[in-house]
Amino acid sequence: MNKFDIVETRGRLALVVESELLPPDRTVVVIPLLQGYPTIKWLNPEIYVDREPYTLVTRLIGSVGTSTLTVIGSAKAQGDEIARALDMLFYGF
Repeated sequence: MNKFDIVETRGRLALVVESELLPPDRTVVVIPLLQGYPTIKWLNPEIYVDREPYTLVTRLIGSVGTSTLTVIGSAKAQGDEIARALDMLFYGF
């Protein structure tokens, strides 16, 4: 599993934001991808999954067990937008 992988867990989508350079663990840090969620510029970029827009709900960041995850895609091409959203969450800019 790599940073910016789009994963499915229990019927919901999420984005892996943890570096693959960290030692393996039973959990990984993810951010939920939801449809119809209100957005804040720079905090909630849109991520497309099968041509459907999903909102990266950055404030709902958390960790989940890796055994429940299935990789279904990647948002690596949007890495800069995702990094800005994390900077906004942690540093306010």
